[in-house]
Amino acid sequence: MDMEKQERKTKAGGMALPTPEELMQLQRMRKAGQGAPEGAGVLQERGEQERMTADQKPMEIMQKPMKCMNEDRLREATETLEKYRAGKASVEKRIISAQQWWKMRNWEQIEADRGTKGTQKRKSNTAWLWNCIVGKHAEAMDAFPEPLFLAREKSDEIEAKHLSAIVPVVLAQNGFEETYSQCAWQKETEGTALYGVFWDGRAMNGLGDVKVKKINVLNFFAEPGIDEIQDSRNVFHVKMVHKELLEQRYPELKGKLGGNPRKVAEYIHDDNVDSTDKAMVVDWYYKLWQGGKQVLHYCQYVGDTVLYASEDDPACAEDGYYADGLYPFVEDVLFPVADSIYGIGYIDVGKDTQADIDTMSQAMVTNATVSSTPRYFASKAAGINLEQFMDMSNAIVESNASLGSDSVMPITTPQLHGNALQMYQSKIEELKFITGNTDVQNGTVPSGVTSGIAIQALKEDAGRSSKDASRTSYRAMKRLYTMVIERIRQFYTMERQFRIVGEDGAMQYMTYSNAGLQMQQTMGIDGLPAYRLPVIDVEVHVQREGAYTRMALNDLATQFYQMGIFNPMMAQQSLMMLSMMEFKGKDSMVQKIMQGQQMMAMQQALMGMQGTAQMPERTEQKEKPQEDAVEAGKSEEGEATSPAIDRMRAALDESIRPN
Repeated sequence: MDMEKQERKTKAGGMALPTPEELMQLQRMRKAGQGAPEGAGVLQERGEQERMTADQKPMEIMQKPMKCMNEDRLREATETLEKYRAGKASVEKRIISAQQWWKMRNWEQIEADRGTKGTQKRKSNTAWLWNCIVGKHAEAMDAFPEPLFLAREKSDEIEAKHLSAIVPVVLAQNGFEETYSQCAWQKETEGTALYGVFWDGRAMNGLGDVKVKKINVLNFFAEPGIDEIQDSRNVFHVKMVHKELLEQRYPELKGKLGGNPRKVAEYIHDDNVDSTDKAMVVDWYYKLWQGGKQVLHYCQYVGDTVLYASEDDPACAEDGYYADGLYPFVEDVLFPVADSIYGIGYIDVGKDTQADIDTMSQAMVTNATVSSTPRYFASKAAGINLEQFMDMSNAIVESNASLGSDSVMPITTPQLHGNALQMYQSKIEELKFITGNTDVQNGTVPSGVTSGIAIQALKEDAGRSSKDASRTSYRAMKRLYTMVIERIRQFYTMERQFRIVGEDGAMQYMTYSNAGLQMQQTMGIDGLPAYRLPVIDVEVHVQREGAYTRMALNDLATQFYQMGIFNPMMAQQSLMMLSMMEFKGKDSMVQKIMQGQQMMAMQQALMGMQGTAQMPERTEQKEKPQEDAVEAGKSEEGEATSPAIDRMRAALDESIRPN
């Protein structure tokens, strides 16, 4: 034990690290919200640990170690942040422009792109692109993901079942559906949705819980030239916070926030946003190679003042801030761009076509307005009273001179050519086509189509791009749900209660902690004790189905019934047909058909055995008395019995017993 203590002391640069018992105590303090940053720019209550009395602190904590995080490292981090920000400038410009398009500021962006700002007096905005995004968001919400956790080893099946029950409850408690909806808007408009998976030590009255949040892409910075966040050398997330709030929580910041300039881009707001009384708080995540493994560290700072540093926290110094060693961010990209973690959205794809539609729409409206308003050329020599002439209620207009045929001449406005109308319609269809927002997707079904299967076929064919985007989201959700499991594995040290829905649909209450996710001792192949960490696989499926899908499945079941697929006499043919089909619930249907086939076979075999058992009885009755017949295999009721028949009946009863 002394050698182990000395080794830990050597690793700490001469300062002994806490024992495992003390480390567990410190971790409990962090989970209770004492000195445990939540991350993502949310400021922390770190003073509780420092206000502990001396007799409450372990001896090792009372000795102040040398801080790993100093001003030089903060200066280097800020320089790296500036490099990342400069490399992201074009992305920020595109994202800000996309938000303006989404807010129906079409002509502001059209004139900015064409360099014709202020030349158009009347500006007509159409919402074809806006309608596309609304439809895509609705489809994303119809495909809302639900996690299913599967054990990689049989011994972990119970733990996987518990996680499948409690994780949806954890996500629902912190409003994950709203977060998913906000990120879906972000993905469709800007091209990139960004999630943050954090541990909030102050949630649940200090018990702590997992928090999944939407991250503003403009406030997030990673290394340029990569297409995966985890490959970045550093990751920064910044947030503007009121200086007064900072100084209240961190008195050491008083007098240090005046020269903290704004360094992040922002959206163009309709209201006036004043940032002069705010300071930029930086959340800096970085990876280090320690003890033969890569660990994740976290530092929160303002200017040159450190608010928290995991390297200086004894509870995190060796294993890092999050035990999984991953940045707590998950990106969901709509249309990927090479060597970039930021994708492009539907606005980037369709804004040029939308600009053409707006330009032609404005020209057509102007033409229609001019054509419907009579205008005239009037000669000055005609001596016409123009005021009377312009007043359409006057039956007589006075003139001081004789009028000729050319004294007053109507202005002829050229009528709109049919090709212009055709081009306008073709641009609208083009925008629908390139964004995958067809009429069927908007709920318009061609006349004459009434079958649910036909409607679903049209919808499936038209919604291929939406299904592809949903699959991309599901891959991102797998990473997100895996991070949620890792937060539970690391921080759910104390038991907590959950209200879940049982298999029978009734409400149940379950107690859960992370004990089943911790390192477990097992037997190695050499017969010596070994250790394994339970691994849980994540599957994502649609939580709820659309009306067309349910209609199609119901229609399919009705057709199956009319075809006689559920008739046990046609089981062989039915199974052959189903082997070539794919639909939801197919496996369950195949199993029920096979059960019906087996039950019918058992009934036929039972009837055959009963008939065989009764044939010798009639022969024996001629030679033996009636009392010998019971001993020969007849029951008191006169029914033939045998061990084989009893086994067959038991098997039949078991096959028809409800599950």
